[in-house]
Amino acid sequence: MKALLTCLFAMSLCAIAADTKKPNLTGDWKLNVEKSNAPGIPDDLLFKIRHNDPEFLATQEIGGETTEFKMGTDGKEYKNSFGPGEMVTVMKWAGDVLLSDSTIQTPGGQVKFADRLMLDGKLLKIQRTITGPDGDRTLILVLEK
Repeated sequence: MKALLTCLFAMSLCAIAADTKKPNLTGDWKLNVEKSNAPGIPDDLLFKIRHNDPEFLATQEIGGETTEFKMGTDGKEYKNSFGPGEMVTVMKWAGDVLLSDSTIQTPGGQVKFADRLMLDGKLLKIQRTITGPDGDRTLILVLEK
């Protein structure tokens, strides 16, 4: 009987997890410096996201430069030009949180970005952990439409 109840409980959790609605992150998102903890990130950061799951197109505008990234939320590897090199990204859902892992090879060594994107009402929150030759650091980016 315990085994049956455990199995039914596990099946219920799987059904709840499968039923979690994935948010649509489409919008023009501007950094809110006061709500963020992101030293060194310029105040003019803007993300333009066009999201039609699993397609995910992000345009980053910062310091007068624009970079476009074409990715997907399907757990596959996507490659985009980034500066003189290439950025490789894998995105996938964990419930209603979008996980994004990116790697960039720089002249100084490899840099990894592990992002957790969460929609909180009208705010897009990104917890970003950067791992590179100079060590690790974590930023909190809060963006508003």
